[in-house]
Amino acid sequence: MSKNEIYDLLEIYPPENDFKSIDGGQNVAKHLLIRVFSIILIIGTILIYTELENFGTNDTLGIWLGCAILFIIWLFFLAIEAIVLQVRKKYILRNVNLILIGFVLLLITLFIGTNL
Repeated sequence: MSKNEIYDLLEIYPPENDFKSIDGGQNVAKHLLIRVFSIILIIGTILIYTELENFGTNDTLGIWLGCAILFIIWLFFLAIEAIVLQVRKKYILRNVNLILIGFVLLLITLFIGTNL
């Protein structure tokens, strides 16, 4: 038996094949831009709508609460997508999602005014 046949039987692959399969088809810039612009579009549309209508104080607070809930849902979907990307072995895109989640949580923490 040759070395390649033993590797095939044991399902051992040389490192070059592993790296090719991990990096293939991962466009980080496109992935990041889609996620960032999706939340900007959703919340921006809501805020533009609030400027066009005459709302009272309670209505405005409700709309801000709606924006916060949409933001939390968006973070939840980013976390689910990170798990799916982990299963599909797209580690770079998973890391982009995790970094985006961490950055957003850091901004929220700084906005609220709490100390880390």
